[in-house]
Amino acid sequence: MTLDSGITGPIGKGDLVWLKSRQFPFWPAIVKNVYKQKSRVRKITCCFIGKSSDSEHREKPYTAVFHKKKVVPFSIDPLQHSRLKALGMQSAYASEFDEAVKKAEDFICQRAVEKTVTSLEFFADEIGSTCKRPAC
Repeated sequence: MTLDSGITGPIGKGDLVWLKSRQFPFWPAIVKNVYKQKSRVRKITCCFIGKSSDSEHREKPYTAVFHKKKVVPFSIDPLQHSRLKALGMQSAYASEFDEAVKKAEDFICQRAVEKTVTSLEFFADEIGSTCKRPAC
């Protein structure tokens, strides 16, 4: 699936996004760092929400650096949001995907009620304090 655009507006640490990686569908993730060049976003370090059934990543959060074109704000228009969810539910990772999306949507709901909660606090157990890359 190709989206009309990746990140075009401001993005920062702690933002909730959809992220495309390898054979996985677009997946909910948390921005851990933003790399800029001449005031423009070039790359983004993200940590995926949820646990992978892939034994290589089961016990630790999976974090990597991605080009901004592979990152889409989680709060995109409802039609694209529904399309990304439907595609993820058709993938081989449907149960893990569903769990990750529910956690992301729970965060959106909690943040609407309790404005002080941050994504880094809400997903602390998910993203952990250690990352694969020292840039985190």
